[in-house]
Amino acid sequence: MKIMTYKKICMLFFICFYINSNEISFYSAKYSFQSDDFSVTGVREFLSDENGHKLKFNASNFIATLSFSSKFDLKNEEVISKSYDINIKPKFLDRDQSVTFNNELETISSVGRNIWTSNIENSINVLDPLNAQIMIRSNISKGMASFELDIIDMQKGGYEKYLFNLINTEKCEYDGKEYQCLVVERTKEDSKRVINYFIIKELGYIFLKITDEEEGAINKLELKELLSLG
Repeated sequence: MKIMTYKKICMLFFICFYINSNEISFYSAKYSFQSDDFSVTGVREFLSDENGHKLKFNASNFIATLSFSSKFDLKNEEVISKSYDINIKPKFLDRDQSVTFNNELETISSVGRNIWTSNIENSINVLDPLNAQIMIRSNISKGMASFELDIIDMQKGGYEKYLFNLINTEKCEYDGKEYQCLVVERTKEDSKRVINYFIIKELGYIFLKITDEEEGAINKLELKELLSLG
């Protein structure tokens, strides 16, 4: 399996929870990921306890077992990142990584496959690849047609600034019903990679699918079953 495929999965599988400007609902949902050389289906859950909020995803096929987890707090409609973990078996794939946010010292540090420590004092709020999806849906639900988010660079440390634009509204279908999908495009300066998010407004701004295109290669993540919401 290509290492790049796992990078695409890390970016694409981080979706599916309900949010508006006032509340976030807990959820469980099944998604499938498809590329030219790999496919997998997994379940994602959004949980909360006395220690804060958590988003986790688990998937497996005959090649590997994947686990992603983001821990964070929610304050004044903003995500406050705490930790982000990737665990993939078999171990010879060497993809495990753990990132810790120290918001008091304004630093983030990583151990595992990529080891680094970075200062983030120049960013208003740095997100991990998973909890960044909360802010995307929150901003769209508030009617924002264009915004930027700072997301950590998992390989080199620090963060990258991404631009999000609402580019279209089109008809889409889920579970035999027709909806209106808001199409949000994610780009980055000096990059040919383009990611499109298809968001169903009528279902609490849930992501129906995400397409990731770069130099002719297309990967797709798609909602298969909404197991629970709210």
